[in-house]
Amino acid sequence: MSLSPFLHALKSRFWIVLALLFAGLSILWLIFTPAGITGKLLAIAYAVCEQNPTHTLSLGGRVLFLCSRCTGMYLGTGVAMAFLTNRKKALQSPSKGKKIVLAALFLAFAVDGINSTAATFFPGHTLYQSSNILRFITGMGMGIVIANVLLPLWNQTFWAQASDEPVLSSWPQLAGLILVETLVSLLVLTGAKELYFPVAILSTVMVPVLLTMVYSLLFMVIFKRENLVRRWNMGIIYIEIGAVCALLQIGLFDLIRFSLTGTW
Repeated sequence: MSLSPFLHALKSRFWIVLALLFAGLSILWLIFTPAGITGKLLAIAYAVCEQNPTHTLSLGGRVLFLCSRCTGMYLGTGVAMAFLTNRKKALQSPSKGKKIVLAALFLAFAVDGINSTAATFFPGHTLYQSSNILRFITGMGMGIVIANVLLPLWNQTFWAQASDEPVLSSWPQLAGLILVETLVSLLVLTGAKELYFPVAILSTVMVPVLLTMVYSLLFMVIFKRENLVRRWNMGIIYIEIGAVCALLQIGLFDLIRFSLTGTW
């Protein structure tokens, strides 16, 4: 009996296999991580962030799961992606002038990060005294940069048809994005307790979302399947692969860190 029909059927139903694999890995991760929604958010953050309590914002007296810099970076990315995403599927990078603004935001993030790290190892020998507010704000700026890098890459690689124009298409749009990010930042920095779960959930959930996107694109390139997706359901296999890899990375980093520290 020829195996060709069986192999063809298996290939056509590969998305089911991936879904079952993701479900199985998710169950294992849910079992072995702390209980409750706060426990799961903690476990996600535990895989990517140092979670230094002195470098972490608190809202309503409750410390967030990610440090101030990571909270700003992931929250800022989520806000920027929501602001910039549209049906046009723009695939071009911003103009030179806007790239300079993005480079400045990246530079601010990098300088504050290096300065803050230096303060840990070389106290008294830093450029300035950083703070959680500054860490958060520069993180929000970095979120704008990440969104402007990842969205064009996604549209260039994932979609069969995309618009040949920049994701960040005009100066008013950039000004609007910075204004929205600023308003969100000011809202968070009020420290209102009502914002704790919205900020904690959105910033932390962006971790697996971004990892899934990056791994999805990576495997599309590896399998040479770029620019073939015309509808979302046509790319579900690669999104599932990305989600499985993201979960594996988070779970592996959780395991390594827990093995070294013995505590969440």
